[in-house]
Amino acid sequence: MKSNEGYKNRGLALIQKISTPWQVKRQGKKIVSPFLVGKSTLNFRETVKPGLSISFDCKESEDERGLPLKHIEPHQIEYIRNALKMGETSFILFYMKKYNNRYLIPGSIADKLVEKFKEL
Repeated sequence: MKSNEGYKNRGLALIQKISTPWQVKRQGKKIVSPFLVGKSTLNFRETVKPGLSISFDCKESEDERGLPLKHIEPHQIEYIRNALKMGETSFILFYMKKYNNRYLIPGSIADKLVEKFKEL
């Protein structure tokens, strides 16, 4: 998050981490179990100077073949589709642990891949 603060301080971008809504079950003060109470959109939303709207999600995998599409949730693809229709730049940042490589997958490509392999 330090890089996000640096972008803000230099007037380059305003980046917000979108939290997934969680709730915890407690017994007294002790947390017994956390559970999801809803679905988030993508991990990050931002505005980049001069007003470009961007949304993206971060994924990582140890699979040497790439990003398993099961890691991209249907509600995230739906968000990407809607964002693209509104003219927003939307994408997936993918970190391939085994090779220490990072990739940017444009939202339109992620959508096409998910649709193609959903049919198989």
